[in-house]
Amino acid sequence: MGFLNKKRVSRSILYFLAEIIIVVAGIFIAILLNNWNEDRKKSADSEQSLKRIASDLKTEKLVFEQFKNQLKRSRKYLKGILYEGKEDHLDSIYVHISHAFRHYKMNAEYINLKYSGRLGLIPNNVLRYNIVNYYEVYYSVYQEMSEGHKKFVNEDLHEYFQNEFPSDTTYLVDAELVKQKLKDPKLVNLIKDQITAYGSINQSVQTSIIDTLVNRIKREY
Repeated sequence: MGFLNKKRVSRSILYFLAEIIIVVAGIFIAILLNNWNEDRKKSADSEQSLKRIASDLKTEKLVFEQFKNQLKRSRKYLKGILYEGKEDHLDSIYVHISHAFRHYKMNAEYINLKYSGRLGLIPNNVLRYNIVNYYEVYYSVYQEMSEGHKKFVNEDLHEYFQNEFPSDTTYLVDAELVKQKLKDPKLVNLIKDQITAYGSINQSVQTSIIDTLVNRIKREY
């Protein structure tokens, strides 16, 4: 009987250990599956966020390029009448001289990640740094440029034209009056300042930075 009892006890222990192993294995597998699901969800969320950031950047590039092209055309026009004696479309001088740099922020997804504390969804540390640097540093530069240029246009240019040129709702002015006023040093200096400002803005707003960021983002998904 003693031997049989020992045998039964040994079997019971083995069964008990086997059940523990099965339970532990089940828990371990469940944890692995849960972690796998979480990682898959995080990876999917990361990919979607990066795609939205890339989309925001592409939209921003398009807006920048349209504005830069507009400034190039107006800068060429102003240089033509000031330095080359061109008199075509002098009535449009205010249209060309009154552009003010305005930076429209295209950073909805970045702001969402930043204020929800989910910037970690961008797993690549270097890429995350570059994205944060673009939105925090470059946006600050653009904001400062925008405020300074708008002040110049609104306070200096607008005031001069409002006082010196009667205009209609289309912002066109008398071409003959423009010919006379081009002898006014104040107007000449305003035109020169705006030519310089347009050139500076075009150099400062580099869409190639956006291209580089978008290409790096694309490599992550």
